[in-house]
Order: sequence, then structure tokens, then C-alpha cells
Amino acid sequence: MPRNAKTAKAKTRTRSGCLRCRSRRRKCDGTHPRCRNCESRGYTCQWGLKVSFHRSRNFSLSQDEAVALMEVEEGRPCRSSVIVDETGEVIRSYTGADKEEQPDTNMPILSPDLSQSAPSAASPSPIDLNLILPSTGPSDPYIPPFSLGQAISKTASPPPSPSPSPVSELQKAHLISSYLEETGTWCETTDSDRQFTIHSVRAMMESPAFVAAAMSLASRQLDHINRRHRPVTLELYQYVIQLLIRQDPVEADASVLATCTLLCVYEMMASSVEEWRRHLQGCAGLLRAKKWNGSSAGIVKSCFWAFARIDVWAAFTSGKTTLIPTDFWVDDQSIGSASARGNIDDYCNLAILIFAEIVNVLATHQGTSARLKLWEQLQEWRRLRPKEAYPLLTSSTTLSTPFPSVVYTTSSAICGNTFYHTGCILLLQTGINDSIKDETDDPIWHAREVTGISMSNTSHANWVNQLQPLYLAGTLFTKTDSSDILEEYAAEKILLLKHLTRIERETGWKTSDRAGELRGLWGFE
Repeated sequence: MPRNAKTAKAKTRTRSGCLRCRSRRRKCDGTHPRCRNCESRGYTCQWGLKVSFHRSRNFSLSQDEAVALMEVEEGRPCRSSVIVDETGEVIRSYTGADKEEQPDTNMPILSPDLSQSAPSAASPSPIDLNLILPSTGPSDPYIPPFSLGQAISKTASPPPSPSPSPVSELQKAHLISSYLEETGTWCETTDSDRQFTIHSVRAMMESPAFVAAAMSLASRQLDHINRRHRPVTLELYQYVIQLLIRQDPVEADASVLATCTLLCVYEMMASSVEEWRRHLQGCAGLLRAKKWNGSSAGIVKSCFWAFARIDVWAAFTSGKTTLIPTDFWVDDQSIGSASARGNIDDYCNLAILIFAEIVNVLATHQGTSARLKLWEQLQEWRRLRPKEAYPLLTSSTTLSTPFPSVVYTTSSAICGNTFYHTGCILLLQTGINDSIKDETDDPIWHAREVTGISMSNTSHANWVNQLQPLYLAGTLFTKTDSSDILEEYAAEKILLLKHLTRIERETGWKTSDRAGELRGLWGFE
């Protein structure tokens, strides 16, 4: 070393990053006002004062102290080092990564370990559900991909044993109770049997992963309601992943699908819209591998439609098609057959299916004939509705009440009619109303109906699915040619903003972003 190196200026120790990243010993990218780590996890970013250490305050040893310390070290017995050869294990851990190919963005990633250890003709395709994991930035510690087949791979190292549950039995009881009362019902919008909270919940509770997923979703919702961010919420989510990573994809059952469905809802609350599809792809892969769809029985059916509702809004918001083509959603797509059977859940699910077809047609820029065909299907759905899908009570609009009161008796009826009116708005915005001559060709009428349905029916299971329909309705309450844009539809705008605030306050489902976009569109900001 050059002699003048000792005279070089000593490095000054500094601390940067937000307080939460520093407390969690994570590298922070320093982005203000909210770093990437806190943004991805929904934490509040807090910044401390810039601290530096003066050289005069550094601890140092005097010459006599250094000599005394050296004598002590020399007097200690020398211990021989033991070298453990782990070369083979390291090579095996890299072998699989070298053979991986770049995955298709619209298909789930396949586990290389499973594809080599099991013949494709004897078992379904292996599922890699790493897509439902939260995204990790370059500063986060490496998290192994969520591969259901990792536990049975002959070449990969066995996954670590799951850590103990991060919550006590008392906390578990509180969170499961909250799940049964609130967040579990979000997956039962068109499920009158209530598979997630009543009919199948006892069987699902036999799965530790499902229990952990239910607790993590409930904890996330309680955090949003109480405007706080507890570490236990993320710990529960990571605990679910530890349990799922040991799953054999060949033996993945309904409890695994239900667990993944709850995680999709969790990510929908915690992540941006762009992340939804990445998390949904793992669930879509499991559904396709098992050949499950909306005509399946029990909780599988409930899982599919919970997945479908998230998928269709992710596709709508991102301008893409649904992950699973609508041709595979149900075995019988006949509106007349569904009406004859009289099952309110099945009938209202067809409204979701037609809406998904509208989203796909608009994403692929198909012509007027395709849009008119879907319009006819929507009107057929409305015309053939069973009695349970009609409103129980209605009232007209007035100057003081610009939205109608439309009361339904079932959650499925609320959902089906909401999707009907929202689908009509989308199609009418394409200009097909020039070819339509009936009373339903006014998009403003549909917008009032969507908002009136949401305000008249206090259904949290539907409220968390009505953010996008309400936003779409709100975009119609404006006219660019108005001389005073603040006065146009003034009552509608105020009431809609208040309703969005109520939804977020009571359910914890974030509506403030869409409300802010509407304020900007209306000229309030």
C-alpha cells in the first residue's frame, strides 16, 4: 500500500434512507416523499435528521492500550479451522436457474424442477405461483420464487420449515372473527351459499395456509380502517408464502385455490393496478391446470368468480384482455337456459361474463358488429331476469335526490345489475347509440342507476367491487362545453364523492385515488 494512502481523507460515516427502512435493516432508495419499499408495502415514510460523526468523537485506542490488547490476543490458544465443502449444494441451486427460459407474460411460469421430475402425461402441468408474491425492489432481500413444486423436487434444497405463527391464539381469534364478518364476504358477492365464511369454512380451516391468508387479509383491512401499518400484517403474508411454497402442485386442492384467491384480494388492496395481473396469473394457472371454471361446484366456483371479478377490472383498467378467455368461463353461456334454471347466482354471473367480453372486444378494437351483438346480449339479460334479479323497491330522481333508490334483496342481484349498467355505459361510449332506438340508450341514465344501486344497498361485498363502475359513472357527470363546469351536475358530484369516502371509511378499500381523478376532471382541483 502506498505510504501516502494513510494520509488520505477518512470516510465519513453517514446514515441515509427513511426511518422504517433503517429499522428493518433494508437498503432505501431515498425517494421523497415516499421510498419504493414503503410505497410497495403501504407504509408511511418517515425521515430523520441527517447525522454525521465528527472524527474527534471516534473511539480509538492509545498506543499502550493497543499493546496490551495484542498481548491478550497472542495468549489465547489457536483453534484449527473446519472447512465444510458445500460446492455440490451450490451447484445444484444454480443448475435450475441456468436452464430457465424467459416466460411468456400472459402465462404462468412453470417450475423447472417439476417439469423434469414428473411426466406431463401422468399429471397436470406444474404451477409456479411466484406471480402472486409482492414485487421486491433491488434493495430488498432475495425471496425465492413461489413454486408449489419446490418441496418435492429431488434436486433442489428442501424449503425451510415454516416459522411459528406470528400471532397469538387471542390475536388469531380476533382476526378470524373479522374475516368471517367482513373480508371473507368480499369473495361471496355472487355466492348465496357463502362458501368462504359459512358452508366450506370449516373444511378450509384445516389448511394452515388458508387460515394464515384469512388472517393476513383481515389484518390488512383493519390496518386501512384504523389508518395504521402494523408489522404483523406483512409477517402474516410472508407466513402464508412459507406454507404455500411447500405445496405439491399435483396435490393442490380447493384449499390452495382459496388461499391464493385471498392473496389476490390482499394484493388488490396493497398494490397498484399494474401489479394486479402479475398476481392474478398464478391463480389463473392453477385454474387452467385443474380445468376449474365458473361451473365447478362448491368453493371452487366461488373462488373462480372472485378471481374473475378482479381479473375483469384489472383488464379494464389496463386496457388488456382477461387472463382466462371468456369461452372457458362457464360450460353453458345461454342466457335463456340460466333464466330457466332460476339460480340467481348463475344468472347474475352471466352479466359479469358479458361485461368481460365487452372489455375484451374494446381491448382488441373489434368493429361495431361485435359491440352491437354484446349490446343485444345485455338487453336480453335484462329482459329475461328472474324475479330475484328485479329491484324490490325503486324511487325516481328529484331535484334534491339526483340518484334513484334501487333496493335489491340479494348480493348477486346488486352485482349483476351493476355490471349490466356499467357494460351499457362502455358500449354507449363507443358511439353505438346511433344504431339503438329505445329507452336504455342514455349513458347518463345508466350512470345514475349505477350510483343509485350502490348508495341504496349497504353491501360491503359489492362496494369493494363498485369502485370502477362508480368512477366510470362519475366521468359522465361533466360537459366540456359548459360555461360553468362547477355547476353542471353539482349535486351528483358532491354526493358521489361523499359516497366514495364512505366506502373507504367503512370497508378500508382505497377509493381516494379515483375520487381525486374525478375532482380533477370536474375542475375541483
